[in-house]
Amino acid sequence: MNVTRRIFRHLSLLINSLRPRRWLKQLWQSPHLFGDRYTLADNTSVTVYTDQPGIFTAYPRRRQIQGSPRTQRVQVSLIATTLNEGRNARRMFASILAQTRLPDEIIIVDAGSQDGTAEALREASAQSGIPVEILVEPGANISRGRNVAIAQAHYPVIAALDFGGRLKSDWLEKLVAPFEIEPETEVVAGWYEALGSFGERVNRMGWAALGNLDPQGYLPSSRSVAFTKDAWQKVGGYPEWLTLTGEDTYFALDLKHRTTHWAFVPDAIVQWEAPSTPGAYWKKLFNWSIGDGEAGQAMAYYRKAVLKSLIALGGVGITLGMAVSLAFFPSTILAAAAAGWVTLGASFLFIKAHRARYSVSDFVWEAPVALVTLLGFLRGWSRRGMVDRRRFQSVKGVFFMLSGVPVDDIGGGARCTQITLELLDRGWLVVFVNKFPKFERVDLNLQIRHPNLLTVSISRFSLEHFLRDYGSVLAGKPKMAMAEFPLKDFLPLMEALRKAGVCVVYDLLDNWDTALGASWYTPHIEQQIIETASALVATAPSLARHLEQQSGRPVSLLPNAVNTQLFDPARQQLRPADLPSAEWAAIYTGSLWGSWFDWDLLAQLAQAYPEAAIVVIGDYAGQCKAPPPNLHFLGLKPQRDLPAYLAHADVAIIPWKVNDITQATSPLKVYEYLAMHKPVVAPDIQPLRGLPGVYPATDAAEFVALVGRVRQIELPVGEMDAFVRQNNWQSRVDALLELLSTNDSPKNR
Repeated sequence: MNVTRRIFRHLSLLINSLRPRRWLKQLWQSPHLFGDRYTLADNTSVTVYTDQPGIFTAYPRRRQIQGSPRTQRVQVSLIATTLNEGRNARRMFASILAQTRLPDEIIIVDAGSQDGTAEALREASAQSGIPVEILVEPGANISRGRNVAIAQAHYPVIAALDFGGRLKSDWLEKLVAPFEIEPETEVVAGWYEALGSFGERVNRMGWAALGNLDPQGYLPSSRSVAFTKDAWQKVGGYPEWLTLTGEDTYFALDLKHRTTHWAFVPDAIVQWEAPSTPGAYWKKLFNWSIGDGEAGQAMAYYRKAVLKSLIALGGVGITLGMAVSLAFFPSTILAAAAAGWVTLGASFLFIKAHRARYSVSDFVWEAPVALVTLLGFLRGWSRRGMVDRRRFQSVKGVFFMLSGVPVDDIGGGARCTQITLELLDRGWLVVFVNKFPKFERVDLNLQIRHPNLLTVSISRFSLEHFLRDYGSVLAGKPKMAMAEFPLKDFLPLMEALRKAGVCVVYDLLDNWDTALGASWYTPHIEQQIIETASALVATAPSLARHLEQQSGRPVSLLPNAVNTQLFDPARQQLRPADLPSAEWAAIYTGSLWGSWFDWDLLAQLAQAYPEAAIVVIGDYAGQCKAPPPNLHFLGLKPQRDLPAYLAHADVAIIPWKVNDITQATSPLKVYEYLAMHKPVVAPDIQPLRGLPGVYPATDAAEFVALVGRVRQIELPVGEMDAFVRQNNWQSRVDALLELLSTNDSPKNR
């Protein structure tokens, strides 16, 4: 009876903690419960460092640890956080001191332990011979503790671990090896194993298995990871706005986006003590899932958990119902069906357990995993409003991006998206409001998501509701906006933003009074947009002159630019599988529609060089009639994939006609071509004149001849690099924020 009462009491507490009425209401109102909030592009190249010949044999980037020459010796700060780890403190410290490669210093932050953890650590470190600092930060969560420790670190490489485990004796030596073998390394992911009570290895559904990993996509736990202090600074540290868990996944996702050179060392192993009872196992999974629910990450896992939970609960309900029928109505057909169902269900469960090599005990441990993790996720999700308000307190400002296209349109390479990503990197909150849906024939499923990025269509956005929910948290922070399309739908929002003290800039991208804006553009509406805007910018000189004449006001020139973090010629790029083999290749990336695209020139180029592969990347719909066999259309690609194609091409081309549209454009692609050190052959249009590495052609014949010639000339790489340094999105956003700050309203301070 006492056991039954305890079960019901714990169940009641769990249900109350979840506040079902509250989160059910939120579930009903939210269409994005299981949508990822953080899926920015992976900009990394991961190299596997291992001396085990039998693992990841098919992975293309591999190096050995033993025998690889060291180019330097790095100094390492080992950091960790603790809370009531008195039982493990001495053992863990002894494990650190037994390393074949000792850290240069140890910094541990204690969150206010009540069991003598800090004292035990000080005693254990007294005879270590290594500088040790024990800091006490009462109430600090894990992220705060790690950030405090790293801020105090004296050395360029940080190795992080969790207390409560054991380190293989060569863990640190192997974890830091990639930094010493390849100095450009920024992050090294180690590995970890769960051990049972008798030191045996324990495998559970709730954590990763080495054999199932893709090294490129692996997100390390902070119980076994190392990174440069510069990388930590790039991402702004661990996310202190999360309540307790999920911080290492979020931190790893941020590092994936903002760093490039990664290593994975499966030989650098931390062993941790696995939960010894099913209840402890489920509790740990529940707590881990809370962090994912708060941050909105790993959503594919939780979508599957929903299906598994529904199947399990439905099967249990049906089985119980049929069992009751069998007991009370043994002569009915339903009873026979019940017996068949129970037999079938039992057989299914037995087969599944057998295939997974589960014992009966294992099956008991694993059966509720999907439901437990789902409940933990829902608990975290119910806190998102609180977590968002806590997070938004630390943002630098709010930027409203009013765009015609969605954030993930054009492969994620649009100007508005590049500005948005740079603002997110700087810690701004971006409210991205779009008018039109995507018109691409191919859905790349990019899902650009970030906790500081709110995306919504103009038809569903309410500035009043936004300020009601977050106005108090964002008070006193700079608030700015950019309208990129002169759309009637944007006028009321622009006027409301101005009244709220927001500085609004109108960004003239193209000559809209052409075929580009034929279906929606109205000069009268554009004039109202101009009058409403606080400041004006344009992407090309002719557009700036036009806007000055139309407005009678100064206009700032803000051309397109390049994401130098993504388009980096120094990064190793694997040859894409669908890139055709040929003696050499010319490439075009971008839109394939409009009266400015010269299909005849493209075909003529292919015919002139049958030994070459003329490669076109974009949303192709058969516009080229009877293309030559060496003219290859590879389809639309995400922007993150383009550097690999450019790296393995010889010449970049812009096969456009010269007309009113192209003379008033700032081709974003040309900045990406130059960043990847590719000679560019383009029509002789005013915006491209004088750019290093760009070779203008006055007619089709000269265009074709130049493509064959420039692939063999020596490029002005120094001038190209200097140009890219001045024309990246960092410098553009610097100029934009400075412009908006000078036009900012006092109401916004």
